[in-house]
Amino acid sequence: MYDMVPYLCVYSTLLPMILVSFVFYGRLLTPRWPRFLLLVQVLVLVQMVLVVPEDHTRLTSGFVGLMPLIFYMEDLRYRLLICSVLLTTVKAAEMTSVSLWMLLTGGASSQSVAASWAHYPEHLISALFATAVMALLLWAFERQIGVVREYLGARVMSIVGLLAAQSAMLYALGNSIMRDSPADAPLFWIASVLCLLCVAADIGVFRVAGRLRAREEELRRAHELSAAVDELARRASLEMEAEAETAMLRHDARNHVQVLRSLIEGGDEGEARDYARSLAAAWDLGEKGRR
Repeated sequence: MYDMVPYLCVYSTLLPMILVSFVFYGRLLTPRWPRFLLLVQVLVLVQMVLVVPEDHTRLTSGFVGLMPLIFYMEDLRYRLLICSVLLTTVKAAEMTSVSLWMLLTGGASSQSVAASWAHYPEHLISALFATAVMALLLWAFERQIGVVREYLGARVMSIVGLLAAQSAMLYALGNSIMRDSPADAPLFWIASVLCLLCVAADIGVFRVAGRLRAREEELRRAHELSAAVDELARRASLEMEAEAETAMLRHDARNHVQVLRSLIEGGDEGEARDYARSLAAAWDLGEKGRR
């Protein structure tokens, strides 16, 4: 029969990481079944401290990491992106916290409940450190993810695929190290550096995607402004042509009036009438030609 006190005390320190995951999901995703999701979240927290099989922490971590694919309803690519980000972040936090644990305990096994209970203050410090690292990294990711969500195009799809492959690799690598080499401090330090480099690279990729999106938006606005300027230039050209035609008609009308006045003043009224009729006929012909 297991003594549940050490298990309760040791595993309860892992609950904040799960809560951070749930908060991260809640800020970026919409639940498919809110009440059922709440029930599942409660069951995950309860079994974390009450179930004692050796691998249940790794299984719980994997299940929490894949929850967006089942319990949330955004675009599948976006949900896969969130899963990848969370799994990568969890492994980075776990590797760095275990490295701190080994530094504080002098190399005690990271997968021994007895060792964690015997060095409980160190275990508590490393668990809180893991939660802090995870929250910080997820906050950094959240600041960059908005642009990706608005632009789920081909470029972002390739990013999602790369992140999914990377998170699966880090998850398998981290679990293998914890299972097969739980007291190998140098291996955990190397894994910590690798995970943190992956996180830094991922955040950098998101920033580059954000800059590209901003440049594309600026280019689109420039094209719209250029089209608006071209339209204004076209209208201005039409108005100038209309004004030039009006000025020409005014000049012709002035000349015709002077001719008619000269004819009338000279007593040639018949010729003036003929001239006026010819002008009217020419005007009618011009109007019909325009129609």
